[in-house]
Amino acid sequence: MTATGSMLGTPFFMSPEQCEAKPLDHRTDIYSLGLVLYELFTSKRAFEAATIGELIRLRRSNTTPTTPRSLVENLDPLVEKVIDRCIQTDPAKRPSSA
Repeated sequence: MTATGSMLGTPFFMSPEQCEAKPLDHRTDIYSLGLVLYELFTSKRAFEAATIGELIRLRRSNTTPTTPRSLVENLDPLVEKVIDRCIQTDPAKRPSSA
């Protein structure tokens, strides 16, 4: 089902490195976890796009989503910090484990 240069995953939860067909490790899953947490706490997707191509372009860029606390007034700052660390574009800046 897979071929060299192909992507596999749910586009709304793919990490930047997945979108660029770069090597993946556990930090890709942490990025995806951060997107799920963002959606759980804000009831909104971190990145909205009309097409898959637009979504992939957003993910490849350094675009950052709206801060969760600007969407949810009383959100615990620690929750926002965890989400922010998980969705860092650079995998080295993400937590090393869940």
